[in-house]
Amino acid sequence: MDEGKGREVAYVQFPQNFQNLTKNELYSSFRIISEVEMHGSDGYEGPLYIGSGCFHRRDTLCGRNFIKGSKSDMKWVISRKREESGIHELEENSKSLASCTFEQDTEWGKEMGLKY
Repeated sequence: MDEGKGREVAYVQFPQNFQNLTKNELYSSFRIISEVEMHGSDGYEGPLYIGSGCFHRRDTLCGRNFIKGSKSDMKWVISRKREESGIHELEENSKSLASCTFEQDTEWGKEMGLKY
């Protein structure tokens, strides 16, 4: 994107959504996709990423404005937090996440998920 105004520009490709369709209309089969399968899947009441060859920046879509130079400051804070937490804690958390029992006895798939 534009180097000067890249933080302010985004390109989003989204499928057409037709309103007031009946079951006999040509595009009525797309109603399920837009109303059920993709509704709110990303947490911002929008669809999953769909389209052909498009790209966008989440900060542009959500309206965040970052000051020039703040990006390097954020990297420094993240790396410092990692040092403070220690490698042992990181390893233990990774083992828990990678195990087959990570979601055991949780509501994931019953009450939590993409379509609930």
